[in-house]
Amino acid sequence: MRVVKLIETFQTVKILMLKRILQQGGLVVILPVITLFISAILFGVYGTYLAIVTFVDALTKPEYFEVTKFVPRFFSVIDVYLLAMVLYIFALGLYELFVGKLEVPEWLKIETVEQLKAKLASVVILFVAISFVKVLVDWKNPIDTLLLATSTGIFVVALVTYYRAKADH
Repeated sequence: MRVVKLIETFQTVKILMLKRILQQGGLVVILPVITLFISAILFGVYGTYLAIVTFVDALTKPEYFEVTKFVPRFFSVIDVYLLAMVLYIFALGLYELFVGKLEVPEWLKIETVEQLKAKLASVVILFVAISFVKVLVDWKNPIDTLLLATSTGIFVVALVTYYRAKADH
């Protein structure tokens, strides 16, 4: 009888220890959160550097006085800033999902993995649209531009349709 009781107690302790380890396991995402946050900062700094270089080039180099040379470089700056934003949103989302709640604006609150994916999808759509406009402004080959427009449109429509269908369920 005592042996059975001892075994039951031991099993209960093992279960409690495992439960505690799993509950603290959310801290495993701390490293990715920190890495994503630092990456977002670095891309923000890099985007600022690109913006300054582009602005200086626009003021000092005659070839950049033409808008078609100038605009694609600013679209590149926007791309870098969008990437920084994606990394930041993902870092916030992982933290909120696995570690704890943060004081962020309502539109940045993430309570489910689906919300995180939806926020990232909306930024990806913007990223793809800006990338397409950059190619459109730097237009070289009409057929390639048409193919890119078609594939971009299909991608955006598929993503929007997917999230609308998920929202309906």
